[in-house]
Amino acid sequence: MRRILIVVAAAIATPALIFGAPTIDGRDIPADFLANNGIEAAKQRYLTAFGNSASPTSFGFGSELNKMYLANDNVFLYVGLTGNLENNGNCVVLFFDVDDSATGADVLDVVDANFVEVPGLPRFLTGANSFDNGLDEMSFDTDDMNDPGDGEFVPNFCLGFTGGSPVGSQTRSYYLVNWTTLADHKNATTAAMGRDHSNVVLGLMTDQDPMASGPNGKLGSIFPGTIPAGFLGASDDTNVDGVKGGSALNIFDPNSDPNTATTGFEFAIPLTQLRVSTMDPKPGPGDVIKIFAMVSSTTGFAANQLLPTDDTSATLDNLGADGPNFNMVPGEQYYAYTLVSPCPVAGCTADLNDDCRVGLEDLAGLLSAFGTTAADANFIAGADLDGSGTVDLSDLAGLLAQFGQDCN
Repeated sequence: MRRILIVVAAAIATPALIFGAPTIDGRDIPADFLANNGIEAAKQRYLTAFGNSASPTSFGFGSELNKMYLANDNVFLYVGLTGNLENNGNCVVLFFDVDDSATGADVLDVVDANFVEVPGLPRFLTGANSFDNGLDEMSFDTDDMNDPGDGEFVPNFCLGFTGGSPVGSQTRSYYLVNWTTLADHKNATTAAMGRDHSNVVLGLMTDQDPMASGPNGKLGSIFPGTIPAGFLGASDDTNVDGVKGGSALNIFDPNSDPNTATTGFEFAIPLTQLRVSTMDPKPGPGDVIKIFAMVSSTTGFAANQLLPTDDTSATLDNLGADGPNFNMVPGEQYYAYTLVSPCPVAGCTADLNDDCRVGLEDLAGLLSAFGTTAADANFIAGADLDGSGTVDLSDLAGLLAQFGQDCN
C-alpha cells in the first residue's frame, strides 16, 4: 500500500477545483456524493444502542451513524456521514491513517501518569474530568486476534465534533469541531511520547445553516480562537430514519434501514492537512487513506455505532468506557480509501499539481526537483515520469511533450 505524503511544494501553485464536488450542507448526502465521483464506503450493521431519534429537530434523542460516503478532488477529501447526534455532549470522531501504519497512535493515550487529561485536547478524547478518562488507552485495529494479518490501522489524525447548545439556548444546535494530530505511539521509546498530541479548534457548525460559520461552511471564519485551516463542515441533525434503537444486527428489525437516512454531517478536509512528510509534494491517484468513525459520549463511553465494522455477531452492545480494544472485534475496523484522479483523460502523467492541464506550474515543479533522486528531501515522485529514480532530462522531455495538454 502506498504511503500518502501530503505537503505541497512551494513551486507548485494551489490548483482550483476542476470537477463536481459534494455540496457541504449536511443534506442529500447519498445522492450528492454518488453524483460527484464519490462512493459508499460503509453501512451500519447494528441498531443503535445510544437510542433512536423520533423527533425531526436538532434536539432529538439518540445518536447513530448509518452510512459513510467518501470522495476527493485535487484539493479535498470529502466525508459524508448520514445519521444524527444527540445534543448532550455526544460526539462523532473520525480517525485517519495516512501513512499505512508507519507512524501514529495504535493506542490512544490522552491522560498523563496521574490520570489527568492532557491540556489542550478536546473533551471527546480526554473526558470531562479526572473521574473519567475519555478514550484513553483505546486500542485500534492493529493485531486482530480473531483474524491475524488482516492489516493495521494506526491513525495520524482525528476530526471530532461534539453536539450541544449555548447555555440557556434551545433555538439552535451547534457542533464544535476539532482537528488533532496524534503523536507517534507505535514507535515511541517512552509512554510520555504517546501523549504529545497537538490540537486546533476548527470552529462551530450551526446545524441546518452551512453558511453560519463562513462561506460554504468554511470553519473558523468567525469563531474566536480558531486557526483557519481551510476545512469545510456542515450538519443537518434532523434525521429520524436509518437504523432503529437496540443492539442487534440491523437485519433483525424490518423497520430499520440505514439506506433511508439522507441527512447528517459533511466535511471537506484539505489534503494538505493530511501530511506526514515533505518527501512528496501532494497526494495522488493510488494513494490510500484509512478511515474509521465512531460515536462516543463526552466522558468517553463508546457506542456500538462504528463505521465500518466487520463484526457479524448477532448483537454488538455499546463498547463502554476504559479504552475499547478493537483488536478483539473480528475483521477490519477501518475503510481503506484510494484517492482517484480528478482528471478524466488518461495519459496526463506530467500533470504534477492535478489541475487537469500540463502547464507552467508543472514545469516549475519538475525544475525545482531536477537532478534529485528518491533519497533527496526535495525529490518529487510525480516528476520522475519515467520511474528511473532520478528527475532528469528524460523526465523534462516527457513533460515538454505533454506541455499545454488539457486533461479534461
